[in-house]
Amino acid sequence: MARDRPLGHAVLIRPLLAIRRSELTAYLDAIDQPYRHDSSNDDPRFTRNRIRHQLLPRLQRHFNAEAVQSLLRLGTLAGEAQSVIDQLV
Repeated sequence: MARDRPLGHAVLIRPLLAIRRSELTAYLDAIDQPYRHDSSNDDPRFTRNRIRHQLLPRLQRHFNAEAVQSLLRLGTLAGEAQSVIDQLV
């Protein structure tokens, strides 16, 4: 998922992509700020949720405790490479 992308005449910016949900909820709890939990994020019918709740924890347990961080770095590098390719094309 791109950190920012064109959306009609505006730009959609996702400033919290690099922040883990646990960090964000801990911060909100610390400042006593209520937040809403979207129950669709727990539904295993969606591939993204099976990846988040089943695959990533298994990768961390059985292969690499830093799997999530490694994938985030890989995504960042792939995005940067794609930007260069897009500019060259």
